[in-house]
Amino acid sequence: MRSARTAGLGRRVALLIVLGSLGSLGGATARADKPAAAPESKEAPPEPPRRSYNQARKAYESHDLAAAEKDFLTARDKSEADAEVRYRAAFNLALTYAQKADGLTKDKPQDALAALQQSAAWFRDAVHGRPEDPDARHNLELILRRIQQLADQLNQGQNTLEARLGRVIADERTLRDRVRGLLARVNQAGMAAEPLNFQSEFEDASTFQRTLLSDGGAILDLAGEQRDKIAQQPEAQRKDEDRGKLVQLQNLEHYLNLARGTMADVARLLRRLQGDKGHRQADVALLQLKRALEQLQDPVTVLKGLTADQTAVHAQTRGLDELRKGNLRLPVEGQQATVKAEAPPWLTAQLLADQQKDLQPRTGELLARLQAGVEYADKTPDKADAKSAGQPQDPREAAQKRRIIEAARQAVPLLQQGVTAMEQAFSALQGDQLTPAGQAQLAALTALLKALERFSGTRDLIELAYADQVQMVALLTPPGKPASPNDATKGATKDAKPDDKTAGAPELPAAVKDAMSKLSTAERAAMLKDSTARNQDRLSRLKGLFADELAALQAAPAAPAAQSAGGQGGGNDDQEKRAAEKQRYELAEQKRQQAAAAVDRLAALLAKGGPAALPAAEDGRKNLEELRRLFFSVVEHLKELLRNQTQTHDSTSSAQASRDEAEKQRKLGPLATAQSGHAELGKALAEALAAQADQAQNASEPQAKQAQKTLADAAEEVRKAHGAMTSAAQTLQQAEKQAQAMSFDLEPPIEQQKQ
Repeated sequence: MRSARTAGLGRRVALLIVLGSLGSLGGATARADKPAAAPESKEAPPEPPRRSYNQARKAYESHDLAAAEKDFLTARDKSEADAEVRYRAAFNLALTYAQKADGLTKDKPQDALAALQQSAAWFRDAVHGRPEDPDARHNLELILRRIQQLADQLNQGQNTLEARLGRVIADERTLRDRVRGLLARVNQAGMAAEPLNFQSEFEDASTFQRTLLSDGGAILDLAGEQRDKIAQQPEAQRKDEDRGKLVQLQNLEHYLNLARGTMADVARLLRRLQGDKGHRQADVALLQLKRALEQLQDPVTVLKGLTADQTAVHAQTRGLDELRKGNLRLPVEGQQATVKAEAPPWLTAQLLADQQKDLQPRTGELLARLQAGVEYADKTPDKADAKSAGQPQDPREAAQKRRIIEAARQAVPLLQQGVTAMEQAFSALQGDQLTPAGQAQLAALTALLKALERFSGTRDLIELAYADQVQMVALLTPPGKPASPNDATKGATKDAKPDDKTAGAPELPAAVKDAMSKLSTAERAAMLKDSTARNQDRLSRLKGLFADELAALQAAPAAPAAQSAGGQGGGNDDQEKRAAEKQRYELAEQKRQQAAAAVDRLAALLAKGGPAALPAAEDGRKNLEELRRLFFSVVEHLKELLRNQTQTHDSTSSAQASRDEAEKQRKLGPLATAQSGHAELGKALAEALAAQADQAQNASEPQAKQAQKTLADAAEEVRKAHGAMTSAAQTLQQAEKQAQAMSFDLEPPIEQQKQ
């Protein structure tokens, strides 16, 4: 019935199976040399689908692809109840389009891509007609990989590993949510034990998962090519970023291979109608894909994620410790008495140990990347790259390279301390020793924060300095006296663009204020001393950053493309932009000097124990606030909020996937607090955007007024998001209370999180 034929797909050889001839409807073999009986009517009878199929097959073997395409289509369209013809015609149509693409790839790659997409569509049709046959599935995966390879060639390398992996993650998230919705319909129909009526939907989801599996394979191939290219270079010719990239790619391949194995399990489970297991495995695959993506992210992004996760685990450990010691009490309604607060069922030392265990290898991977970069930099002269290229080195790039290497050098021992502290915290949690675990977690968190600050750029350093300065003002403010009013949104500097205006000084959370009120004089003095020293260091580092930027702006720029072509407009625009940036950094340096003088004055007053420290702290805050306005962007905070909300959505979906109610309740525990935090930040950002819109409306500059509608529309969208976040937080809080007595459904907050 079948004969095998090989067809080349790019650099791969794919085994594409050409199906043999089909017998007539009566069972005899169709023969071209046997004349047909004379028709009884004047009109010729319609061509039987099996005859069309056999004609198409002969045309295919003769390389007449146009005739093969026509007759295979005829056979497929007229197959009706003949499942064999329908499957084989779809399969061979896919082969025909794949062969057509082979002839077009060199001269007409865009047409070849369209042919491959048609080939994939017909292979999907064949898979749908015969899900148990592995041939169509195998060939669909090969064709999808060829599509991705050709698309990459057409995009001329613009389709980066990070972007492609991000799309796979988004699609895997969609698949998981789709399976969860399918399970809900199955349960409503009362067919959870045997969901045969939903078989086609399960098969469609399985096919989609195999498509994503193929996409992951294409990414893996591309990563392997990049790794091999770097590995084949002589050691002396490798750049410092190549050394770090090699470690990144090796770690990426590890997690991507794990994810692909899990995705294959998902596809198999869905074909077997095992939706619950498939959903849980899809959640695991999503986590593994996100770990793979983390390997491609810059150190600052990875460190921010590690710091946020370690902060959350430390807070929960401290909370459980305080609850067990009986230090937290709740008021009795209608009475003045209090009762000992009990830990929620989900908050256990084992849960915290599992969370802590995940942080150590992630930190170790980042440490390995930084060590590789530093080791290579130590072996290579600083100016080797510029000389080897035969071009002068850009001042800004050279300064940035020096800062990154130095930051990595300082971060390596800090991360080593962090890994050691994480190991100690994990061991303590396994032994149910919460107090030493909390101390080790605090040491790990301190090391991560210090390492993160080594990589901080201009904006981050200003934000960190400003936050510490606000805290110092609060520490020095006498009890009962209100802190200085927040005037951060009362206008902006003349040179600031609407997007650069500050969202307002951060209000200290009530819990932080309460904790401060309980500090002893010695504890306050120690905190003030540490914060002042940190801000002195930050302001000193900002001086170097500003100087590097001014040096780059003052250097002679390269000739603009428009000028080289005889135009003048582009050059003038560039000069205006450089002049505006130069003015911004000159003003920033003035504000930095004023802030540094105020902080130095505060340090001297604290050393003497004088009573005039508060005015100096407040003076430093105001100067940092003005500096902050020059560089602040609401967009950065919106991006971070989007990332955090997506993470909470994934965690909520993961909790919903749990079949065991105890596990579901355990995963639910931290979600309400996280969601409430997102809602608070969303409200602050909406108010900041609205304030900026008002400022733009009242401004005299035409550019500011043009930005007014954009800012107002953005404020409205964030208000809508805040409403959905608040609703999700409230629903999660209700679910947490409900979980004590009965099962609960997380679909409502999941939908609110999507909004």
